[in-house]
Amino acid sequence: MSALAQGVYLRAADGSLRPVHVYVDDDYALDDVCELLAIGTRCGPGCVEFTRHELRLLAIEAHAQSFDHDEEFIRMCLDIAALEPAPDGHAIRLISVD
Repeated sequence: MSALAQGVYLRAADGSLRPVHVYVDDDYALDDVCELLAIGTRCGPGCVEFTRHELRLLAIEAHAQSFDHDEEFIRMCLDIAALEPAPDGHAIRLISVD
C-alpha cells in the first residue's frame, strides 16, 4: 500500500479512506474547522464528524468568512462541504493525515 498524501480523507463504511482535500501547506488542518468555525464534532486528534446540517452550514460559513481566513483553509472547507452527506441521523467521519 502506498503512503497517503497529507490531507483530509473520508472514512468510508468499509474502513477505506477516500481523498477529500490535499493540504497545500501546513498553515491549516482539519481540526481548524472546529476551532475557527465551530462546526463539526471532534472525535480525537485529526478526526472530525459532520452531520448533513453541518455540511450545509460549513458551505455557508466558508463563503461568509472567505476574507477572514487563508484561501487554502476555505478551499478545504468547501471540499468538505461538497461531500455527499450521510443518511439522516448519521455523520460522516473525516480524518487528517499529516
